[in-house]
Amino acid sequence: MIILVSHCDIHKGKNCTNLADILTNHTQYNIESVTFEGNNVGKLDKVYESMLSYGGGLNILLAWSSCAQSISILNTNFTNNTAFSGGGFGLILRDNTSNNHILVQNSNFEQNKVHINNHAGGGGLKLTLHAGEKSQPGPSNIKFNSCVFSGNKAFFGGGMALKIAGSELSTINQSSISFKRACAEYNHCSTLRDHCYSTEHEHGYKTGVGCPVN
Repeated sequence: MIILVSHCDIHKGKNCTNLADILTNHTQYNIESVTFEGNNVGKLDKVYESMLSYGGGLNILLAWSSCAQSISILNTNFTNNTAFSGGGFGLILRDNTSNNHILVQNSNFEQNKVHINNHAGGGGLKLTLHAGEKSQPGPSNIKFNSCVFSGNKAFFGGGMALKIAGSELSTINQSSISFKRACAEYNHCSTLRDHCYSTEHEHGYKTGVGCPVN
């Protein structure tokens, strides 16, 4: 499943219209008590289309001038999905996005993976904030509350992976990203050094297997 909230044509990154502006601002999306299971998404070749290769179960792409979106994902299961990146769930905010609010609560990410030949991250979840050249993104609020990441696999970030990139890091870094009462256990990764480790969360939740950052 793909939710594409874009101000422009996904293939060319242009062809914006006033109608698109109206349709992509101040919209509320609610996903509740849904199961995404056994879905498979391969890699697409074109640059813009490759963003659609994320999230085997669900991919949400907020792109270009998308702003003031409200997205709630509640009591939802992501199980045994496969994708190029973000096996269970892919969430991308890029370019001039701002003031978006995303809440994922009481949801499980289990047994998801990225394709075995891809050096990609985020077995359960891949979250990407990307600002292109001359972009002026604003802050967004992203919350994961009481979520479980278990038995997911990826090249790095077996349970979850976060990527912040682009030319306007000082602006996009104002976004708030939080994980509260989360449990991550028995996730797996495979780096070139095949070096993984496990730790214990300060509140007693097992963080399971993750890869060190170089």
